[in-house]
Amino acid sequence: MNLAQRLWLISRIGFLLSWLLVSWQLSLQSEIFFFLPLFSLTIEGQTFQVGAILILPLLTGVTALAGWLLMPAPRPWRWGKPPITAMVAALGLLALARSWPVHRLGVWITSVLCILLFWSTYIYTLQNWPALWVATAFAVLAVLHGPVALLQFARQNAVGLQVLGEVTPLDPRIPGVSVIEVSGQRWLRAYGLLPHPNVLGGLMGLSLLISLGICLQNPHHRRWFLGAAIMASVGLLLSFSRSAWLGTGLGLLYLAVMTRIWQRIPWHETGLRWALVGALLILALIGATLGELVGARWWRLDSLLEVNSIQERLRDIGQAWMLIRNQPLTGVGTGYYVDALWAWANATGQPFPAFQKVHNVPLLLAAEMGMMAPALWFGLVLGPPFAVAREARKSPPNPLRAAWSAALLLWGTVGLLDCYPYILTFRSAAILGALYATWSGDEKMG
Repeated sequence: MNLAQRLWLISRIGFLLSWLLVSWQLSLQSEIFFFLPLFSLTIEGQTFQVGAILILPLLTGVTALAGWLLMPAPRPWRWGKPPITAMVAALGLLALARSWPVHRLGVWITSVLCILLFWSTYIYTLQNWPALWVATAFAVLAVLHGPVALLQFARQNAVGLQVLGEVTPLDPRIPGVSVIEVSGQRWLRAYGLLPHPNVLGGLMGLSLLISLGICLQNPHHRRWFLGAAIMASVGLLLSFSRSAWLGTGLGLLYLAVMTRIWQRIPWHETGLRWALVGALLILALIGATLGELVGARWWRLDSLLEVNSIQERLRDIGQAWMLIRNQPLTGVGTGYYVDALWAWANATGQPFPAFQKVHNVPLLLAAEMGMMAPALWFGLVLGPPFAVAREARKSPPNPLRAAWSAALLLWGTVGLLDCYPYILTFRSAAILGALYATWSGDEKMG
């Protein structure tokens, strides 16, 4: 390994750590961000400490550039598949264009940083983050969050990992904590190290699909990624997120059909038969212990908790459509969805205790940036699955390629039922940049 290759390796490790940090951390006020403070920033009266953690992405960029310059032979720039690259660029440019005029400096800075993170993740992944590294990153998320989710559900409380971003308190008796109500008893939904159980469910669904894709693609990595898939399944189940369950179910069905998994499985092996028996026993155990809770999430929608949740979602959809009807082409401005609702309430004299983002990414994009934004979003999340489906008509596609497409199908499904896949959050920007780039990359996925 020459010096340039060593620098590239250091850069990949730094990028992996930076990506993981963005993907699981909850708040810029978390201790890990201001440990060993370097300087502070004051934005709209709020002060943010910037700690030594900033050195990590800087080191990643410097070593990548140095490795590039020291390569014995020039390395070609990877543009990715033109339709995906064009839509990634267009969605980011539209978001930046609609961030003007600047009404609130904090909103504008957040929007710009999210788009820069989205673009930089996409570009770096294309140039220097192989598919196996990206899959490993998602597997690490499963290994981080799955055991924590299991402990939280078993304890019905937090496990004391606030330094890593765990939400506290997590007592199901406290109003505002996400729970399931069954027979008058409140059960805590697992959060992992994330801000909400729905976010945990979505990330664990992604990790499950990608880990299974690696297992089908490369048996040499099967043991590690199979363990990650198990941990992801635990986190997904205990999140009790209906949108994540639905998206993962569609993704698993898509992955099975595209890869023709029934032809890949060695049904004659004795070990596989025992594994299937074990899986059936585990499913029976889950049904016996958690069946009532799972059923409550799907079929018992008449509880006060579920009724209020459904009414809030319908109310929010109506408010989003109101904003879209008023400004269908330009939107209210990137990041100003809630501000626009407050302006409407103040102008019409309608009192309202609080507003929140609509739990539907296409509606949120249309309300903030105009109707072109959801068109680009649908193209990005549905284009790859349709492309792989067309390829599969001739021959089964690369399993990992099908897994990336299944992951995008999951993210698109969740985006119709929740708002956390929105591009203007640091976590979603990093995840989407990596997913799009890995699918769009020119290299063979393996």
